Amino acid sequence: MSCATRSPPLRNGLELLAQGGQQLPWAADTIAKMQRQLAQLVRLVDDLLDLNRIDHGRILLRRERVAVADVLEQAIETTRSLIDSRGHRLTLDLPAATLALDADPVRLGQVFANLLSNAAKYTEPGGSIAVQDSSSIAASRQAPIGLCPLRNGYRQGFSRHGLTAFAKAGP
Repeated sequence: MSCATRSPPLRNGLELLAQGGQQLPWAADTIAKMQRQLAQLVRLVDDLLDLNRIDHGRILLRRERVAVADVLEQAIETTRSLIDSRGHRLTLDLPAATLALDADPVRLGQVFANLLSNAAKYTEPGGSIAVQDSSSIAASRQAPIGLCPLRNGYRQGFSRHGLTAFAKAGP
């Protein structure tokens, strides 16, 4: 599947359509949507492949000393359009001192972006999302930072399954 979504015929075909679709206004919009959908499909397949690698202990982590704020900034940049499109207010409450971790910055960025995306999707439009120093979050003192949708976000009981593959809150 991953090979199929990355195959030159799909990407090249869309590119050819994009070049020829300049004359028809509706074609350009449709082609742009198809390109975005293909990119999302590739990302989903990559995520599933990564999940399989994690389950089988075959994922390669490139650990280095990283500043959490820098990785978080990139994750916010990645998810900003979704957060803004839902009218959310994002607040950051991070420690004044630089918080550094020995981590894979790409994977950590994926985790932050995924958490922010989920918070944006499951927080009511116009709600608030807070990224906080864990000392200000009573429920979770184990991680150096936490993220919580503040208005009708995750249902109770979901947090214990937050990093479980395919977990779903509620019935």
